[in-house]
Amino acid sequence: MAPGMGGGSHIGRIARHNTVLAHARAYHVYDTEFRDTQEGRCGITLNSGWAHPETPEDQKATEIYLGMFSN
Repeated sequence: MAPGMGGGSHIGRIARHNTVLAHARAYHVYDTEFRDTQEGRCGITLNSGWAHPETPEDQKATEIYLGMFSN
């Protein structure tokens, strides 16, 4: 869970929004400062998993699943 965000289904949308904003900023930095000399390309891969336990018994399975996406 992102610090200070608590829980809820909106967390994934907020995280994705911030991911795209960060990518846009990185893209513009690369484009203005490095592209001319490096002649590289910049892209984004949006790959994240999310799980939310439906019952208290699902908590451990949720932790395991989310752990697979944190590395």
